[in-house]
Formats: sequence, C-alpha cells, structure tokens
Amino acid sequence: INVAGVAAGVLLDAGANQNTFDALTVDGIVSTGTSAYGVRLNTALQGNTFTNLAISNVTAAAGAMVTGVSVAGGSGQLFNSIDIGRLQGHVARAVELVTASSTTVRGLRFDGSGTVATGNTEGIYIKSGSGIAVEAAEIDHTTRGIVVDGGSASVSNCSLLGNDRGVLLRSNGTAVLRDNAIVGNTYGIESGVGSAADATGNWWGSPTGPKISANPGGLGDPFTGGVTFGPWLGDGTDTSADRGFQPNPTRYAIPTRLAFSTQPGRAAAGQPLAPQPVVQAQDE
Repeated sequence: INVAGVAAGVLLDAGANQNTFDALTVDGIVSTGTSAYGVRLNTALQGNTFTNLAISNVTAAAGAMVTGVSVAGGSGQLFNSIDIGRLQGHVARAVELVTASSTTVRGLRFDGSGTVATGNTEGIYIKSGSGIAVEAAEIDHTTRGIVVDGGSASVSNCSLLGNDRGVLLRSNGTAVLRDNAIVGNTYGIESGVGSAADATGNWWGSPTGPKISANPGGLGDPFTGGVTFGPWLGDGTDTSADRGFQPNPTRYAIPTRLAFSTQPGRAAAGQPLAPQPVVQAQDE
C-alpha cells in the first residue's frame, strides 16, 4: 500500500482492535496544515500487530510535529521489524507511545541523519507508559535515541549509536537496560531528577566501561544522573546479523576488594612461600 497527500497514512480509530498488518509501506505523506503521521492509533485500542512496516517521506506542516508511528493509550500492541526513513517537521519522532501499556517495539531501524527537524529528532518517545518493551532497535544520529518521560520501560539488545543522548529519562521515568550497545553518544544516558536507570550489563564502547568519576579509567560513553552501570559488557562484538545487538556475555566490573583464592603457606624468613598465594580482585 502506498499512500500520499494526507496527514496520516494509516489511521486506526475507536473499535479498531485485534488487527494484523504485514508488509505495509507508507510513503509520501504530506500535511499542509497540521502534524503528519505514517501510522496513527488514535484512541485506546487493543491488540493490534504491525510486522514488516516501512514508513518514509512523511512531512508535517511548518512548526508541526511529524511521527512515523503514534500510539495514544491502549494496550497489547506489537510492532515488529519497522523501518523508518526520512521525516520532516518541527519535532520528528520515529515512534511515539503516549500512556500506552503492555506494548512492544521490536526491530526498529531509524537513522536520524536523513531526517529534517527544526527541533529534536527522537527515535522512540515513551510518555507515562507501563509494560513498554523496546527490543533489538537500531537508533542512530538523533538528538535523543529513546526518551522515557515518566512511567517505565525495558530496553534490551538495542544499538544506540552516535546520538546526542542515547537514552533520556525525565519526569521520574525509570528504565531497565540490558545487553545494549551504547556507543559514540555525547551522553549514553541522561537520567534527570527523580529518574533512574538500571543499566548493568551493557556495552559502553570500551571494555573499561563508561567514562565517569565513579569508574576511574573508563573510556566508554559517559552518563549523568542516577544510573547503575556495573558490571558492564566487556566485548562489543555483535554475534548475529539479526536486528539490534546480540553480545558476547563477557562482563567486567569495578573491583572492591582483594581475596585469596589460594592461601599462602608457611616459610622461614627470607624464603619463598609454599604454596604461593593467588589473589583475585572481586566486585560486590
């Protein structure tokens, strides 16, 4: 399906529940007076599935917002394998979830370098959500890769490369991040006042971990605010050609104590200990 010349390529309104869309292409949406959407779920809908969705060349009116996929409320939506191309507007969002619940976005590919926005460019914007899962996304060259603006979300096996903020948490938003590649961002994570990120087990672009004062010698992406980061992934190899990031399980952490794994034996003064001690650096 190719749709052109209207403000929304696909609009689902009241009562449009439990629908399945596969291999849908939306291209050439132009709005002359308002915001523009590739796909819009306009009310609290339930259980819709979009697979192999491609959206490109969506243009909003001057000063208006442009969104690839917009979901307002509802629950149980699944978006699987989504490619978002060029967007043009004031604020550009590949995916927007507002007060949605139990919704999964899996396999999003969005490179913001092809988008034209006078304001921010955002990969996934989540407002006051619950049970939101972002999986195997590839979000590059945006102002904000993933925004959690209140509520909570989980982020796993994603690649967040070359963004100004890889993940932004605000308005007491919380997120759990696992097995992600957070590389080449100005800040890998920015966690605002009252927000928190559990970000253990991620690749920060260096085996030394994130570059912060609490991790001396770290050379990876820095972060700000309330972020739990250790242990982290020590290998940035993506082990699969599938969407997202599938890492090796090697993990490193900041050592907090030394412990004998082999206790030293006795010896006369000036003589070698037998057996020789073996000491391990351990974290908590």
